[in-house]
Order: sequence, then C-alpha cells, then structure tokens
Amino acid sequence: MKFLEIERDCPMCGNVSHVALTEKEFEGYMDHYMYNKLIQDAMPDIDPAVCEFVRSERTGYCHDCMESIFGRTSKRIVEGGEGFIDFFDLADYEFASVDEYLALEAEANALWSKNRDNETACIQRRDRITECEVIEASEHFVIVKSSDK
Repeated sequence: MKFLEIERDCPMCGNVSHVALTEKEFEGYMDHYMYNKLIQDAMPDIDPAVCEFVRSERTGYCHDCMESIFGRTSKRIVEGGEGFIDFFDLADYEFASVDEYLALEAEANALWSKNRDNETACIQRRDRITECEVIEASEHFVIVKSSDK
C-alpha cells in the first residue's frame, strides 16, 4: 500500500497538518477536487474526520481544533510543519496499513524535531545515505550534516 499526503493550514489556529491517503483514496479526492464529485460519493469508505479535513482548503482543521469543533477527529490527521518527512521520502515504501505508515512518519518527525534548529542538518532515510557525517539516528532515519549548507 502506498500513500500520498494532503497538507492544510488550520483555518482556526493556523497550525499545519496533513493526512496520508492511500492511492485509491487519493483518486477519490481528485474526483472530488477536480470534477466536483460529492466527497461522500468520491470517498465513501473514508473516516468522516478525514473526509472533513480533505474536502476543501477552508475546512482543513488540525487534530485539536477538529476535536473541539466536532467532538471527533482521526489519528490519521497529524500535525507537522517544516521539516517533517514528506511522501516523496516514503513513496517507494510498501506499507501493510495506515498505522504502519503513521509509525514510520512519527519516527522521522520525532528525530527531526530534536534537530530542526541545526542549520547544517538534513534528514534522510537510512537506506539512502552515502558517506556523510551522522549527527543522530533512529531505526529508519538519520540526521546528517548537509554538504550544501
């Protein structure tokens, strides 16, 4: 299973959040977004909170704001701003489930959040690094000293 991400700025608090969609879910999203298909018809099996998040630019509420407004949210809606590992870094992974994807992304985000203020640092997947100065590492990711900074 592969995933694509949709990112939104919360209209209430301004936090950046994103949600990972399967390829099939993303196709449904594009039917809604590009061809004005009703979201409930384009994505009939998706969690209502995720549906609310993706349906328009104006309603991409973050996890906390969605909980306070609607009394429900989804663990698939994840806060993350600059520096979180994006779907290009995970695009060629095959995942068994959404939970597996979210766990790997959380690992990358946790590692990056401790190093985001280091202007010479960048995050990479462990299986893609070459010889470089490693600053910190987790099971799947490393923070390395960037050669172009």
